[in-house]
Formats: sequence, structure tokens, C-alpha cells
Amino acid sequence: MFQPRTPPREITYVRSERAGTAVWCRITGLDAGGEPCPAMACLVDDSGDGACYLIFGGDWGLRLTDESEVSWGEPYMLLPAHGADLRFKES
Repeated sequence: MFQPRTPPREITYVRSERAGTAVWCRITGLDAGGEPCPAMACLVDDSGDGACYLIFGGDWGLRLTDESEVSWGEPYMLLPAHGADLRFKES
């Protein structure tokens, strides 16, 4: 479905819109047992914009948590290719 342009890299935060406001959220993947696993991002081809970041997790998708500790899930996310809306894990 998506054509990767770069190898996946682990991310720790994404900027997401909640109640009309952009907020930074911790992000993890969820494996088949419901346990946290790394959330990953790679550039992929996007027919409309040329490229974007595909954010993905484990078998059960992604778990995001905002600064007030409210959590929610997403199957995956697509973010702009400029990368300003995600933070990669520091090596």
C-alpha cells in the first residue's frame, strides 16, 4: 500500500491535534499481547504530496498519551514529510 523511501526509525513523540489544539504526545506501538513496543516512522511515497511520514506500531497499532495523561489509540498515522511533527529516539 505504501512505498517506503527510507528505513524505519524509532520515534518517541508526535504532534497531534486534540480538541482543536496541536499537542506533543508520547507514542508507542502495541504488540499482539497489548504490551508496548517501539513506534516507528519512515518516509513513504504519497500520491498527493510526493512524500509523508508513515507512523506505525505493533500488531495493535499505536498508543498516544498527551501531557494530561489522556491516552488513545490509532491504527497508524501519516504526517508531513518536513518532520517537524515527530521526534526520533536519540541514539
